Amino acid sequence: MDAVRLHAGRDVLRVVWLPGSDLLRGTCHCGATHVAEGPVEVWEWLLAHPTGHSAPSTPAPSGAGAVAGSDGVAASDAVAPADAVASADVRVAR
Repeated sequence: MDAVRLHAGRDVLRVVWLPGSDLLRGTCHCGATHVAEGPVEVWEWLLAHPTGHSAPSTPAPSGAGAVAGSDGVAASDAVAPADAVASADVRVAR
């Protein structure tokens, strides 16, 4: 399966199913993550988490030496893993 480019930006929240488990990982635009068993808990955290902060003002570096987010992926290099079964990117209107 080919890698899929994911949306990026200040208004993008991401939920990914973690293969081999019953867990979902939510990722905020700032790179913070939260893992939970159900979609309601993940979405409640995602929708509450961004309050009071904003995305970095400079783009994240890519390539060699890039600083990865808390999930180990540099924000500018966000690609859906080949083994990911489900992923949802949602743009949030503010």
